[in-house]
Amino acid sequence: MVDPPPSNVPAWLGFISSLIWQTIIVVVLVYLRREIADLFRNIATLKIKDFEFAFQAVSPDAESPKGDAAAELLAIGPGGFLTKEGVRKVVGSSELTESGEKVNQDLLIFSTRKQRTWLVSTDKKLFCLLDDDSTRTSGRIIQWVLKKEDAKPIEASKYKWTVGLLSVGLRKNWLYSTRLFSKPEDLQKKVAELVDS
Repeated sequence: MVDPPPSNVPAWLGFISSLIWQTIIVVVLVYLRREIADLFRNIATLKIKDFEFAFQAVSPDAESPKGDAAAELLAIGPGGFLTKEGVRKVVGSSELTESGEKVNQDLLIFSTRKQRTWLVSTDKKLFCLLDDDSTRTSGRIIQWVLKKEDAKPIEASKYKWTVGLLSVGLRKNWLYSTRLFSKPEDLQKKVAELVDS
């Protein structure tokens, strides 16, 4: 009598069970894709092997520009970010400036493929603007405003390989790009010039 061929059922069951777990993981990732994207947006830094990515979290105090300032958000440069002139116009035409208050200087402190952070000084105030897809869409590009007398102390320190931390008055731990300012004291000096202008 000839023995029957061995059954492939256990092999098929093992293969199907491995596919079930992979399918469940894919379904969960697709279902939670927005929450996962929001989580990555709120992570300050992410390091994968030798590559480090930095993200500036949006301030809960961010202001929505009104009137002409909202239209100025359309002054987008070729890289998808506001131009230097666009940043100045957003501040100058916001309702957060007083009549006759002029924009004096601007300073790009943080720059990645996804975000840029600017400090802009007027006659009386210092503004922080966070330029990314989310803030442009929501109109909350102006993150905070300080009267110049409240914009001290100014402290900068290295944090990670590509980013440092900047604190201006009560506004603590804003990211800056170390490729823009290799020495923290250089950034401190530039911000002090904005405050004193």
